[in-house]
Amino acid sequence: MQRPILTALFILLLLPGFSQQGNRSVNAIDFLIPDTVCVNEPFTITNLSHGSASTFYWSFCTGNTNNTPFGFPMISVPSFYNQPAYASLINDDGEIYSFITNGNGTIIRNQHHHNMMIPPATSLPLGNSFSINNNIKGLQIKKDNGNWYGFVANGSQITRLDFGASLMTNPSFHLYIGIFDTTDLLNGLVILKDGSDWIGFYTNLVGNSITRLSWGSNLASQPVPATLGNIGNMNVPWQLAVMKKDSSWYILVANEGDNSITRLSFGTSLMNNPTGTNLGNVGALDHDQGIVLIRDCEALNGFVLNHSPSNDVLVRLHFPGDISGPVTGQSLGNIGSLNQPSTFSELIRVGDTLYTIATNPGNSTISLFYFPGCTNSSIPSSTLPDPPPISYSATGQYNIMLVTDEGLPTQQNVCKPIVAMPAISVNIGNDTIVCSGKMMTLDAGSGFHHYLWSNGDTTETIQTEKPGRYWVTVTNRWNCEASDTLTITQQTAVTSSVDTAICYGKKYYAGGAFQSTPGTYVDTLQTTAGCDSVRTTHLTVKPRIPVDLGSTRSICPGESIKLDATLAGATYSWQDSSTDSVFTVTDPGTYWVMVTYDKCTTGDTVLITECPAELWFPSAFTPNGDGVNDLFRPKGISISNFHMTIFNRWGQMLYETDNMERGWDGTAKGILCPPDTYTFVTTYEGTDNPGSKKKMQGSFILLR
Repeated sequence: MQRPILTALFILLLLPGFSQQGNRSVNAIDFLIPDTVCVNEPFTITNLSHGSASTFYWSFCTGNTNNTPFGFPMISVPSFYNQPAYASLINDDGEIYSFITNGNGTIIRNQHHHNMMIPPATSLPLGNSFSINNNIKGLQIKKDNGNWYGFVANGSQITRLDFGASLMTNPSFHLYIGIFDTTDLLNGLVILKDGSDWIGFYTNLVGNSITRLSWGSNLASQPVPATLGNIGNMNVPWQLAVMKKDSSWYILVANEGDNSITRLSFGTSLMNNPTGTNLGNVGALDHDQGIVLIRDCEALNGFVLNHSPSNDVLVRLHFPGDISGPVTGQSLGNIGSLNQPSTFSELIRVGDTLYTIATNPGNSTISLFYFPGCTNSSIPSSTLPDPPPISYSATGQYNIMLVTDEGLPTQQNVCKPIVAMPAISVNIGNDTIVCSGKMMTLDAGSGFHHYLWSNGDTTETIQTEKPGRYWVTVTNRWNCEASDTLTITQQTAVTSSVDTAICYGKKYYAGGAFQSTPGTYVDTLQTTAGCDSVRTTHLTVKPRIPVDLGSTRSICPGESIKLDATLAGATYSWQDSSTDSVFTVTDPGTYWVMVTYDKCTTGDTVLITECPAELWFPSAFTPNGDGVNDLFRPKGISISNFHMTIFNRWGQMLYETDNMERGWDGTAKGILCPPDTYTFVTTYEGTDNPGSKKKMQGSFILLR
């Protein structure tokens, strides 16, 4: 459930309970927290409140204006904005409203209910009347004695809008007549209460002066003006930001004319005549018009709007010495789609989120800025008088707020900042073993504020030679705490004897080297703890396994070779995964066997090659058709790529073939060749030596 809390920026400074953290008992409600805590470490909040509060609401992670705000254009459906210049953001009994002035003299009333992040529920122009012109330069909405009033600075006059008891009513208009200089161009109207009296201020864009308005205790009365003149070298002054620090009042003025800020100091009463100082361009200012001060949970932040069309950015003001000290500016860039922005509204809190809006006359839009509550607290809120312990999951500065009797006339608020520091860690090492009689140093590391060991020591390091469980707890200067524990085990010298056997050809580490011969070897080693360990190794070597598949040999077609690896008690594994002791080879190839005997394995390999190529030719043939020796052809083994030509005695080629099986039938072009001596020439390759060409030639006799 959201809890809207109206905190109009200058009113926020005056709410009961917003005190310095060092003054813990000046309010009817108060609480005590540490200045700093550690991430993920629970801490207790002590409620110091006294009285008869009926309700309590604690918020542990409210929006923090120390952070950079989020921003986006605020949509109005339909859009009634026309060069908006001033805005007022208020809470009327739980309903959130924004009022926007337009350059055409109208005022837009937006009803937001409880959600500023969506378009308004209703948007309505309040219209224009004879008492409001097109030069609106100020807007304030205030409640007094149960009635709501609006005040509009337009031209050289101020118009009062009378809403009655509800801002949803259509207001009547009342023009203050005869109390303002007609040469003035009123700007930057701001109204607030000092004690029981209503006080207002506006600047004069023409005369660079500031005027005070005094209503007394009733806003329905006629104000009394008092021109204070140009104090602090104001130059085209725009929006004013008012705040009270301790018992002194201050106003900061944004000077568009020379990109500066003027500080006015009033002392203990706004009815005093102030002194003024022009702080100059404190940094990043460029045609600055809007300015807002936020006293959020005892921290002061300021923001400025640059109206320059080439540099329309949001500027953060830093106050290292608070409001009375030096001021510096830092550009945050264009957040929220600013377009020649003009002024800020008041600040309100809805739940744990802070909101303000800025007008953009450059493109007739409104920008919403918000400082969201965080999700880093272990619980977001509590309604108990004494909340449970809480913790923060991330580093940073957080605000803790207490609201009592919320919504009642007796409501009070108090807010205090707290800083979550990084968690710390300590490491004294892993569980370890130490040698008997050896001293060990445990070190928790430097940089901690306090040390406490399990033996009661409070030093950074301790020494021990005893086994046991040791722990240390450390704290830093912010009292962040961390612990670590280790266990120490004591170890005496170790002696051992090893009897082992290795397979023939293998090695075993002993005696400081890898050994392959039998014998007794002694090693003096160290354990992981650095203790001596003496090991005696009795090493034996198993006999070599006799396995021999023979030397390389060849196999011819139709032949077989038996490879025998037989050894009694052994097991076998051949290249094809067969497990017999004998393997029969019928084809050329590489063959191997692995023989396992007495848990040792050895092997052998043999290459079986192709049968050597051989070729034979007959010395004569008789092509007489009797079926015997009718063709001249060779016979061969392991022959490939065969080619043969036959010639007569005069060198004429009679026959040619690539087929060793065909042979010559003794004819040439169909004519029988005569009995005579003929020659042949043959080329071929052997399959046992592919790619190597061989040549044979010779003569033979043809008989008929």
